[in-house]
Amino acid sequence: MNKPNWDSYWGEEKKLEYWQKPDESIIKLIKKYDPTKQTKVLDLGCGIGRHAIAFAQNGFDVVALDSSQSLSGKV
Repeated sequence: MNKPNWDSYWGEEKKLEYWQKPDESIIKLIKKYDPTKQTKVLDLGCGIGRHAIAFAQNGFDVVALDSSQSLSGKV
């Protein structure tokens, strides 16, 4: 299987709309934890940050990393 070129993938506007909303499973996970007790979240390979943003908006301290150079300014 070929490794996808994520930089060109994220460059397609039609794909961005879907990836800007957190997945339903992440929304359920966020509701399961109390940000005053489990405060830190690490999101590796975060893409444009949809899950990191959702955690941060719900009071978690988030570190999100992605190796793509073209993602800055997409969110």
